[in-house]
Amino acid sequence: MLGDRVAHASFGRMATIVSLDPATGVPFAETLGTEPDQIADAVRKARTAQEEWTLRPLGYRRSVIRRFQRLLFDRRQEMAALITRENGKPLGEALLTDVAVVLDFARYYVDHAEAILRPRRVRLGNVAFFGKRGRVHWDPMGVIAIISPWNYPLMLPFGELIPALLAGNAVVLKPSEFTTRTAVLGTELLHEAGVPPDLCQLLAGAGDVGAALVQARPDKIFFTGSARTGRKVAGAAAEHLIPVNLELGGSDPCLILADADLGRAASGAIWARFTNGGQACVAAKRVIVERPVYERFVSELARRVSALQLGPGDRAGTDVGPMI
Repeated sequence: MLGDRVAHASFGRMATIVSLDPATGVPFAETLGTEPDQIADAVRKARTAQEEWTLRPLGYRRSVIRRFQRLLFDRRQEMAALITRENGKPLGEALLTDVAVVLDFARYYVDHAEAILRPRRVRLGNVAFFGKRGRVHWDPMGVIAIISPWNYPLMLPFGELIPALLAGNAVVLKPSEFTTRTAVLGTELLHEAGVPPDLCQLLAGAGDVGAALVQARPDKIFFTGSARTGRKVAGAAAEHLIPVNLELGGSDPCLILADADLGRAASGAIWARFTNGGQACVAAKRVIVERPVYERFVSELARRVSALQLGPGDRAGTDVGPMI
């Protein structure tokens, strides 16, 4: 779905997705790709598995996600190192913005799933319903398709995947072809925790796989990526009336007011712009500064930016890793 950088090695009709270290451009892993004509079958298998999964008590589903949380915590360093090698971000950022956030997602949804999904009474104000009672029940949607990018390769897809599974859905995940191995390891941990393989499937590939997944008519689509591709996803989903959540790009301002602590403000602006190599939808794209402190702020910002250390994400002292 993104560019030409990913390498595809053809073996018959099946392609291999080659993972490259963005710091060196050197391949370090291969993943067998998914052919578009296999995707409808994957969705059918997910739908069958979901029928059984939704019969499992919520307490059972919570226990599975709790085991996943423990497995991820035990292997947090391995996962962070893989994210750094595949995405390029510094190791500390991989731990903080991907692994730690997913651990927190799992904890939150395990702790709150029962309250979130509990049936609720509703007041029926229309006189036509006088004497009647109303309740809201939450039923699983079915098969959830997640098409996810490379900038936060664990946090973004698993932030959608975890609540989907807890609510009784199946998930078919199409990760970015640039960060396939991160998604593979995360999915393997879910399966080890007790999620049935057909219930949570990974489809490795590029844009043609994502397009075929939309055409396979899942029951809900989560897409995170560019506005250009988001329009295509929304249009294709609309043909089948499939509900879609789109998280696209933005042009986010950083506002510096005259009474700000300029040192802290400069540090905040630098983090907002350079975290993850600046590759974030909410990264500050422009800084708006009140005129009385403009010159002082620019001077402080330039001094701090010039001190940033660029380099491989796994090197000690690196502040900004390579762009993927």
